[in-house]
Amino acid sequence: MAAATAAACTGGPERPPCQPPAAAGELGSICGFHGPEDLEYVRRAGLVVVSNLRLDGSVGEGGSFLAAFEPGEAPKVVRLWPGPAGTPAEPEPGLGDAACTTPPPAEGFSPHGLTSATLENDRVVLYVAGHASDGRSREAIEIFELRGRGTDSTLTWKACIPTADAI
Repeated sequence: MAAATAAACTGGPERPPCQPPAAAGELGSICGFHGPEDLEYVRRAGLVVVSNLRLDGSVGEGGSFLAAFEPGEAPKVVRLWPGPAGTPAEPEPGLGDAACTTPPPAEGFSPHGLTSATLENDRVVLYVAGHASDGRSREAIEIFELRGRGTDSTLTWKACIPTADAI
């Protein structure tokens, strides 16, 4: 039974390159990701946030990043962090480890699992398991604040909780 199931799962044609949009009722792709790892729907922002994990050391457009899209007919993917304007940071005392005062370097950050929470003052924070893909960056739970709604939202690094090397 297990062999038959495995054979059924490995068969079929390879998926074509990402070419949106699919016709109504057809399976399609949401383009703009490079190794999507995890996703989280953040109701307050109206976004699905996606971690893009690259452990091969890729940087730039093919590297690791956090992105998002608004669910709908033709979703537009936007990069949240690191963003085109750099890596905004506003360290926040009392959030995370007091010794963690700077964001991870964009070129070594590899986001893995993520989850969100709404704090008592209606602030939305995103907790991201960050791996060190370059061997120099830290292993930590990175804490970001998500501001705004929809694809105009921004993500700002606030704090981190360092962890033991987990890879």
